[in-house]
Amino acid sequence: PGQEIYTYVDADKKWLLTFSYSADSSDADIFLLNADCAEKEVMVNGLPAMLYIPFNDDSPAIVWEDREKGVLFFITAQVSEDVLIKMAENIVEKNN
Repeated sequence: PGQEIYTYVDADKKWLLTFSYSADSSDADIFLLNADCAEKEVMVNGLPAMLYIPFNDDSPAIVWEDREKGVLFFITAQVSEDVLIKMAENIVEKNN
């Protein structure tokens, strides 16, 4: 439980992906540094999500919550909107 943040960078440090989740979404906050973006409501595996599309070259972000499980998710990467949504749709719970 708690919050986990994973950041991946390519060898040339030109590509960055950040994935974060909080296992207690009632106590989670997400801040987007660049508020100069368009917001678009999308679905991730039947759950409502918010896609943030910057007006500059910054990476888009997607945020969604699984209220039934109490988990908040966040992904940002320098990819298209469709790829970002596809990434989100492929997040699965890992059973130990």
